[in-house]
Amino acid sequence: MNAEGRNEIMADIKLVNNVKNYNTYIAPLLAINWLTMTIPDKPTSPKQQYLTTLKGRMVLKFLIMKGLLPH
Repeated sequence: MNAEGRNEIMADIKLVNNVKNYNTYIAPLLAINWLTMTIPDKPTSPKQQYLTTLKGRMVLKFLIMKGLLPH
């Protein structure tokens, strides 16, 4: 998985990049360690990107295997 910025993530899930959508979709994944920040000591950096963790990749693989997500 490649690191992606907040704009790219929001575009991938067809949402507008705003605080409400960040708090609804990205922040919870950070809290449960399915995503991680590339610059954790600067969470508001314009260069901040996000990576899917091993835990997150395992969940995605499981959901795909169960047919709950497309390939």
